[in-house]
Formats: sequence, structure tokens, C-alpha cells
Amino acid sequence: MWLDKARASGFDVDVTWRAFVLDEAGRRDGDALWDRPEDQRGRSFLSLLAGKAAARQGREQFERFHRALLVARHEGGRVRLDRTAPLVEIAEA
Repeated sequence: MWLDKARASGFDVDVTWRAFVLDEAGRRDGDALWDRPEDQRGRSFLSLLAGKAAARQGREQFERFHRALLVARHEGGRVRLDRTAPLVEIAEA
């Protein structure tokens, strides 16, 4: 990932990650994403919740989970972000 490459090149990079739900940003009307039934919350809402849970355990735990999730999604087999099992597997690795 680009952040790993920047750090390996000697850059002292400190990132403050913020949640952004694309499905919510594109909403025109209706219920907010988090007020909808679970099966209507979009493609990445569950992964956002998993990331928030990791962050509550500390910065190091969040960074480890977040990086593993990015790798699984963008460098691996395009893991589904709306399924519990792959997110638990990533968290437990």
C-alpha cells in the first residue's frame, strides 16, 4: 500500500483516518444509511463498523486491521465488505 511505501522510504507519515460512507454521501432522500434495515445499509457500512470497533481497541489495533482490510480488498481477492465472516477472519489474522 502507498502508506507502507512512504514510510519505508523514510517519510514520517501520521494519518488520522476519518470515516466516509460513499453510499450516504450520494443519498438524495429517504432514511440515513444507519437508520435503514441491515440488508439495506450499502456495500461498506459493515466494514466501517468493524473499523470503528478496531479503533476502540487502540490505534495500533486499528492500523493493523485497516491495513489488512485494504490489502484484502485491493490486493487480494476483492473481499466483500458487507459480509461478517471475511471481516472477522481479517480481524483474527
